[in-house]
Amino acid sequence: MNFLIETQEAIKESGHTTGDVMFVGSDDGRYRMTWGKFSELADFKYDSGLGIPLIASDLIIYFYDNTYIKRIEYDGSEWWDIHKPKLFHREDKHEDFDILKLGYYGQYGVGKMIEEYKRRKQAQATLKLVVEYMSFMDKSVVGKSWLQYVDVVKLEKEVDDLRYKKRLSLEEKNNENI
Repeated sequence: MNFLIETQEAIKESGHTTGDVMFVGSDDGRYRMTWGKFSELADFKYDSGLGIPLIASDLIIYFYDNTYIKRIEYDGSEWWDIHKPKLFHREDKHEDFDILKLGYYGQYGVGKMIEEYKRRKQAQATLKLVVEYMSFMDKSVVGKSWLQYVDVVKLEKEVDDLRYKKRLSLEEKNNENI
């Protein structure tokens, strides 16, 4: 099933249009995105049947009349369900987000999914630093548990120092060739 089409049908069944959408987000209102952003991200096919839910389990579409539709899951099957008023305001403190699914993290809700996404991004950045550091040392990365011992701030400073030294070395070589 196409998630965007399923959502548009649920909005229509709730008596609303996409123009009535205030935001799409977590059911506590902490994370939000516009309908436009959602419609870009939601245009994909997925299996809403049995298995692990793929879509964030606490995802809601909040309407200007304070009603909302919410993702519901039972035994791996997932769908939209219409709910009574919930009071959110556009000015409420919230974080924008731009992810709807992340492996099996959908079953834990938007907040946990966002936390895991941020954790993965930080791990990727740290890995890039370590690989660059190792390239300066002319060594290879060995082992799987080394990442837990990395002091990222110290590593960033050390890599910056090594970049600077390498740049100075290249400048000296260029000056010698002139």
